[in-house]
Amino acid sequence: MSALKLPNELQEALVTAARFHDLGKKREVWQRSIGNPDPTDWYAKSGRDWEPRDICPDYRHEFGSLLDVEDKPAFKNLRHEMRDLILHLIASHHGRGRPHFPAREAYDIEPNGKHARGLAGQVPQRFAQL
Repeated sequence: MSALKLPNELQEALVTAARFHDLGKKREVWQRSIGNPDPTDWYAKSGRDWEPRDICPDYRHEFGSLLDVEDKPAFKNLRHEMRDLILHLIASHHGRGRPHFPAREAYDIEPNGKHARGLAGQVPQRFAQL
């Protein structure tokens, strides 16, 4: 990362985004959709001769990751501007969140008491601001 010659704070934000960008893949529905027979044993990719299933085709793990990263101390301890950058990078790492998630994808199957609809509204605002 130091080869990029970025300020330390920006490097930390990029590392944090990379570290947490797939948190939404821990959802049982996502694990089952990749064919994982034991969704408590978390995998980030399908394979292993598993049979992928079309359980919840509109669920986007990026959106789930947005909800979950907010609880991580490594995220909470950064300045607001760096948190916005991290959220944008997570939301857009597969092309969504540019500038928004389509309405059918702007939800989380396991929101754990968080307001997914409000978060969905923040995505285009953050895109415009950055």
